[in-house]
Amino acid sequence: MKKVIFLILTAFCCIVFSNDWEFGSEGEHLIPLEMSDSSIKSEKIVMKLTEKGMEINVKFVFESPKDEMKKIGFITPPDEQQGQLSMSDFKTKVNGKEVISMVEEFDKSPFKTNSILKKEAEKMSESSEHSVNGYVYYFDAQFKKGGNIVEHSYIYSGSGGVDGKDYEYVITTISKWKNKRVEDFELVIDMGNNSLFMLPYTFWKDNKKINWEIVGEGRMTDLNLSYRYEEYDMNVLVKVKNGYVRYKTKNFSPDFDINIHEGSFHNGFLDFLPGSKQGKYIYKDELTYIYGRYTDEIYQLSDEDIRIIRNYPYAVAGYDFSDSALKKYFSQFFWYDSISKNVNVSKEEAEYYKEKTEAITAVRKEIKEYLSENLSKYSKDEQRKIRNIPYALRGYDFKDKDLQNYFKKKYSWYKADKYVTLSDIVLTADEKELINKLDKISNSN
Repeated sequence: MKKVIFLILTAFCCIVFSNDWEFGSEGEHLIPLEMSDSSIKSEKIVMKLTEKGMEINVKFVFESPKDEMKKIGFITPPDEQQGQLSMSDFKTKVNGKEVISMVEEFDKSPFKTNSILKKEAEKMSESSEHSVNGYVYYFDAQFKKGGNIVEHSYIYSGSGGVDGKDYEYVITTISKWKNKRVEDFELVIDMGNNSLFMLPYTFWKDNKKINWEIVGEGRMTDLNLSYRYEEYDMNVLVKVKNGYVRYKTKNFSPDFDINIHEGSFHNGFLDFLPGSKQGKYIYKDELTYIYGRYTDEIYQLSDEDIRIIRNYPYAVAGYDFSDSALKKYFSQFFWYDSISKNVNVSKEEAEYYKEKTEAITAVRKEIKEYLSENLSKYSKDEQRKIRNIPYALRGYDFKDKDLQNYFKKKYSWYKADKYVTLSDIVLTADEKELINKLDKISNSN
């Protein structure tokens, strides 16, 4: 009788909207069926982050007590927003031969009457925020007595939101196999060069630390993030300059699954970084927050801090600064590595901060010049325009079209932003002094 085997595999896919988490599909814990006659001798998982998403390559060696044709597969939900499958580029080989994978809606598949699978599909549907139907991947695998190699690969997009992006992978179903463990286990996580991410501290209920190792150049530190993950209190922050992270062990039997949290300065990831110095490094400061959140506090910074903010995109990319002050400042951070002068800098970020800081510097110079003059020599219309320069700098959307057109024509940096409100604008000391002087002149006339 053919036996159905469910591989230890799941993926999470999501679409981000606004500041909330929005899951396109959510993988469930998968259950292997009738596995008492087979065991896992070895398993190697390679997770590599690519432009398409997380690329997964897994190689199993199964020990079978006899020659037998088996059906191997797994159930996965579609993307809830698009109604599409949550994985792509799925390929499988059994003992070196590529096999054809079948994909069907669960309710239309040969497995729809299987009570255990049906229960899992119902649980998946109940946990979803939208109406979804699961899909089943499956294929025929001719197992021989003894060792059998099964290799499979696919790509999934992960899940994301204001906190950043997560890539999860289920390994706890190892316990469902005959030996309830993998005799030889290896996990490789390749997030790319100059990458920053968090890994789980433990795979076990006894909180034993995972013996992660960096193959290449990089550093790791333990962080207490009990408010971030329910399964475990501690996590490991990793910075890889070049290479990848690996975990190898014997007789592996985990209690928890894999969760990789990709670091980004432009989301809630900053909240998880320690606010104080630990060892030789710090993790964030006021300028890190301003850079990561695009906050209006940038207008209050000193000229030197403005220069630092302008160079943040280059530091995050690993630029090797020649300027000793910039080098010293960024070298204090855990996440900074001096890579080279030819790095992949976000053009959008670099241009944004270049334009923003140049505008602030130019306006400060202009305001100081006005403060050194006798402002009474200007006409009322000119005084009105000078008075509104600080508000134009922040992108205030003037209701007066003459004012708006004036600033658009005179300053290339002026871009009206309907979300900027007068009550939220905090002026600098020089800006306040300029406005007060102009108001006194206006009131005296």
